[in-house]
Amino acid sequence: MMKSLDILIGLSVVMLVASMAVTVLTHIWTTVFNTRGTHLRDGLIDLLNQVHAVLSPEETKAIAEHILLHPLIRDSVNRMGSLIHRDELTRLLLEAAAGQGPTPLKNAVRAALADALANNGINDPGAALVKIREIALRLEKAAPALTNSARHDLAILEAASTPFVAKINCWFDQTVDRISARFTFKTRQITLVAALALAVAIQMDAVVLVNNLASDDALRGALVQKAFGQEKLGVMNPRDITLLASRDIFPVAASFSEWVSEWKLSKLPGIALSVLLLSLGAPFWFETLKNMLRLRSLIAVKDDDQRAQRSSPVT
Repeated sequence: MMKSLDILIGLSVVMLVASMAVTVLTHIWTTVFNTRGTHLRDGLIDLLNQVHAVLSPEETKAIAEHILLHPLIRDSVNRMGSLIHRDELTRLLLEAAAGQGPTPLKNAVRAALADALANNGINDPGAALVKIREIALRLEKAAPALTNSARHDLAILEAASTPFVAKINCWFDQTVDRISARFTFKTRQITLVAALALAVAIQMDAVVLVNNLASDDALRGALVQKAFGQEKLGVMNPRDITLLASRDIFPVAASFSEWVSEWKLSKLPGIALSVLLLSLGAPFWFETLKNMLRLRSLIAVKDDDQRAQRSSPVT
């Protein structure tokens, strides 16, 4: 029982360290390609089409990118923002249609947006924006306990209660939920690709790993000791990889020819299993390792009690 649990603990330690590497690769990918901002842009395009279906794809894309590249929304220069609130979207659309803001829209796109607002009850977006600001300021004086977002939501409802605002308010939350779901699905795909790349690059064979843990008492003990001695589980450091590489768990080929020479078709099932295990993610292995360490401690205490009872003289 204890040996089987130690094998699972050793496997969890290895998967946790490798999963941290997969997490880093996934984070690099999502950061470099700004997948959050891209999904938010696509969601805003869908929302704009719901507000006014006559807008062309080029116009909706230009408007969405203009909103997300606003200095108060963007993540950095020329990098679309990954978060926007409903009241911010409404006010920035009015600002863009009025030709205001630090970087006004191109005339043709601004005219198309202004026409879309006019068809939805807002003929003068500049005046509506001024009225919203005045009401928000009055609410701040009258009800300072209200949050900034609540004040602006109330101001928008009072100053611009139109089909435009109704459509934004009706579809915004559902759109954000779908954006989140799409981003999560995309991230899972990226994680799977990163896990596949890592498992193939180091030829990580989960079947061989389990067999090694079962037959090598020193390796199994070292990993269990590391699991118990690690002050903060889930933190990957070079010593972790050095330990695993020295035991050929993370074999690092000196050259491509050496990597090719070590490749065998018999490794494919174990590598495929490694990919599936790594795709579960570092949080999963972190929680699994904590639970198994807790279980091992309980079993060890129980074994000690039983051993003490057997060694006690019978009276």
